[in-house]
Amino acid sequence: MLNASRIKSAAAAEAVFPQRFAEQFRNAGIISERPQRIIRLGKRFSNETEMRRLSRSFSLAGRSLSAMASRSTSSPFPGFSRIYRLLEPGASRAFRASLDMTGEEASLLLGGDADSTAVIQGRWAMGGSNPQDIVWTTLALPMVVSERVVGILRESGFSGWDVLPVELRDKDGLLLPTYYYLRVRGRCGPIESGRSEKIDKIYPGGVFPIWRGLYFDAETWDGSDLFMAIGAGFKFVVESVKHVFEEAKVKNVLFTPLNEVELESMDA
Repeated sequence: MLNASRIKSAAAAEAVFPQRFAEQFRNAGIISERPQRIIRLGKRFSNETEMRRLSRSFSLAGRSLSAMASRSTSSPFPGFSRIYRLLEPGASRAFRASLDMTGEEASLLLGGDADSTAVIQGRWAMGGSNPQDIVWTTLALPMVVSERVVGILRESGFSGWDVLPVELRDKDGLLLPTYYYLRVRGRCGPIESGRSEKIDKIYPGGVFPIWRGLYFDAETWDGSDLFMAIGAGFKFVVESVKHVFEEAKVKNVLFTPLNEVELESMDA
């Protein structure tokens, strides 16, 4: 399902995508002129200047959508075997957080389609006592990262992301070291579900269909190192992000090549 909130204006779309795709998205109703939403969560910033300073301090040196667009002209598409879906490894003992927001708010914040006027509040919900580099939540989409991960992304010069500050608390309610809500600002076109391969997979309970492979029109990729497909919640990274995370031994994250992703449903 295409989500009109993903591209907020014709100007934003044209900054990210080639002109012909911006026109295509406008005609399909993906582009709207709706203003940026502001979400009010938890503890307020003392003033708007503080909010902007914190939310921008670890963004990639103020990279704009237009900067990413110019980068795309010099970034050849690496192929679906060298782009990875970013997801949790399913470790039941890992620290899992609960964030003070709804699923809709989480989705809007993740894709940069809304900003928050407050520090995001989070707390231990289940799992281990000590959070790792990446903290997954009781909601499907959010990804909370440590200050170390933010530093790795920044120092490596990766594009397509920024962060919002999170006050994360442990099982006893004590404030933990600094964590951030990762937002994925890079984009590609919608997932083309018809390109996925439907196969039958044997499970203990029987044989059930799954779909293998996540694909999109390669020409719609904006060249960002971290990006999402329009209308879907999948988080994608290029191979260099995977290599840097592995070299830095970033914990609690799994990378799956897009041509090997297996889904029980094509719904994001």
